[in-house]
Amino acid sequence: MSAGFSLRPARPGEAAALSAIAHAAKAHWGYPAEWLALWHDGLTVTEPELAANWAVVAERGSDTVGFAMVERVDGLAELIHCWVLPGTMGQGLGRQLLAAARQHLGRSEPLLIAAEPKAEAFYHRFGARTIGMLPSQPEGRQLPLMLLQDEIMLAGSTVASRWLGVQEYIPTWRAMQTMTSHRNGNTSDELWLLEHPPVFTQGQAGKPEHVLQRSNIPIVPIDRGGQVTYHGPGQLIGYLLMDLGRRKLGVREMVRRIEQSIIDLLADHGIRAYGKEDAPGVYVDEAKIASLGLRIRDGKCYHGLALNVDMDLSPFSQINPCGYAGLRVIQLADFGIRETPASLAPQLAAKINALLGQEGTASPADYALSAKPAAS
Repeated sequence: MSAGFSLRPARPGEAAALSAIAHAAKAHWGYPAEWLALWHDGLTVTEPELAANWAVVAERGSDTVGFAMVERVDGLAELIHCWVLPGTMGQGLGRQLLAAARQHLGRSEPLLIAAEPKAEAFYHRFGARTIGMLPSQPEGRQLPLMLLQDEIMLAGSTVASRWLGVQEYIPTWRAMQTMTSHRNGNTSDELWLLEHPPVFTQGQAGKPEHVLQRSNIPIVPIDRGGQVTYHGPGQLIGYLLMDLGRRKLGVREMVRRIEQSIIDLLADHGIRAYGKEDAPGVYVDEAKIASLGLRIRDGKCYHGLALNVDMDLSPFSQINPCGYAGLRVIQLADFGIRETPASLAPQLAAKINALLGQEGTASPADYALSAKPAAS
């Protein structure tokens, strides 16, 4: 899987690099050279323009590969740039940039888009509607003028993240079940980021022999896949409440993207991590630093991930973590990284959105057995 894209605010001094992306993207569409010459100034980003407007830049590794810019004219917000390099087209990056622009404005403010006729269908996919036509000078064409509303955008593309602090396990689990049961086609996908008080959770296929020692920490049988694991303060929990069918994401592909988001986050902190085909989760030198467990119901998922940040790891000695006897469990603090679940939450949300913004490849047949929990 690709390492994915990350988004950040534009910086002073980047106008020339962003202009090059806009020119390359427009040229890729095969317009006549004389038209490209006429559009040169409109495609060129200046430093004053960059300073005056909101702009977000997309990177893959150390390379700048796309950007979007929003300008306010007479009190209205207009998307004046949204470009990606030709080599990244078809990988969901345009959707991520559009989602970032939409989120920047907030729910109450619409976004105007005057786009190429070739791009009209792209914007319609994410809820934009054409409200008129605008003359394009100097070539004399008509361009569709579209309006994008926030709630449609959020339902179809980004995962809205919420930091919930410390939450008891059972009420949170019941809330996930309730939301999943009442989802419809317009329900937004959500990422709940939080911590739990000390608790062991036992998956549906959990075997009692993997609980090695009883203590005052409760053991809660639940409906995700996998075996027993531990949650406690200092561990970042991410619950993904998503419509996988809408995103065309199969279960295995979903698990791999969650793993990759954690791997990318750890890489930002200098930790080289990896996943395993036969043992979902994230590992560093064969020690587990993050676990995964999902429940899939009619193509909708809940439960999610647990990343060990800075916590008391001793309760893991009371179990075979995730059903593996002798599995070593580690955390970010072991590498001298002084973060908290609260400080890592927005970083993880950005990584998850970057990877889940890429459209999946699953077909309806992939959900035929989706009532089964996914192994963790």
